[in-house]
Amino acid sequence: MFITVTHGQLAGWWQENSLPGTARESMSSFVIGDTAYVCGGQNALIFESTNQMYAFDASSGQWATKAPHPREEVNGAPTFVIDGKGYVMGGQTSWEMDQLYSYDPSNNTWTQHADFPFYSAGGWGFTLNGKGFVAHNLGTWEYDPIADSWTQRAAIPEGSSAIRGFVLNDTAFVVLSNGHTYVYDPVLDVWILRAPCPLAVLMGFAFELNGMGYLTGGSSGGPPATEVYRYDPLLDQWFSDVAFGGLPRGNGTSFTVDGRGYVCGGVGGMVTTYYSSMWSTAPLSTGVQRGPSAQGDGLTACIHGDELIIDQARGVPTDFLLYNTIGSVVARGRMNVGRTVLSLGPLASGWYVVVQPETGRFARFLKDR
Repeated sequence: MFITVTHGQLAGWWQENSLPGTARESMSSFVIGDTAYVCGGQNALIFESTNQMYAFDASSGQWATKAPHPREEVNGAPTFVIDGKGYVMGGQTSWEMDQLYSYDPSNNTWTQHADFPFYSAGGWGFTLNGKGFVAHNLGTWEYDPIADSWTQRAAIPEGSSAIRGFVLNDTAFVVLSNGHTYVYDPVLDVWILRAPCPLAVLMGFAFELNGMGYLTGGSSGGPPATEVYRYDPLLDQWFSDVAFGGLPRGNGTSFTVDGRGYVCGGVGGMVTTYYSSMWSTAPLSTGVQRGPSAQGDGLTACIHGDELIIDQARGVPTDFLLYNTIGSVVARGRMNVGRTVLSLGPLASGWYVVVQPETGRFARFLKDR
């Protein structure tokens, strides 16, 4: 049993090896294993767009050239990963495209699939339960790789082409340009409004680390933002975090690989400066260990069989709530000073948080199997 407790605060930012080729924006990226793939992009100053793709090996920090995308130009294309293959949907050349291609890293080849229902650039792609999704200002669409077909799903209640998002413990969250945050329930096929992000920007960077979502960069009309905000889905709250370490930018690409978040490329203020530089970050852990227990904010959480064991070394007897990864209460009870044992039956893998509503203290932990 591995249990990790972290409050998600970032430890800082570090500059990595730059993306090869021309500095650019509007790239697409996807992650397979410990390798990130960055495809396409454009530099409007020199009227150059590209279909080139590069692979970033997180273990070595090095880039390698891979087979280019079959289209001559690929800009602003959403992506998702299914069964070890990266899918790149649509994008913009001299016009918006509707073609879907997948990349297979085992043989460095691209394969074309069923077209998207309409020409499209922008939107955000994600994967849930072996299906690919594209959240777009014209609706949400689901791709079935077995049937090689698209199905329309519930649209985000507010239309926006400037969508950024992250998947936290198999749950998809989107952040719109006005800061409004939504979570998608694929069973009910509905988008649910959550706490708004204080950073309301176009073309920001979003990524996931240890069950937390992060947003930085982008612009609301002025210079690009350097603020970083962290979203905790269990508490449904946004927290300010360590500011971005590179020059302000937006509309590049971002991804998570091997426990680190990356911000790559992009464009500076007034669309006059393009970047190829890449920066990474990692969370400042408050307690990571192997073993049956880990300690949070004055509380200790321990999983033993089907029982949740909570130790409170200080304080007074108080009520507590146990939340799952999408913020639903899965249990409640009374916590004593000392040890409290709660029999729940089998717990699904994922993040949980024990909260004392009266004091605000909480212990957050990951059950990964």
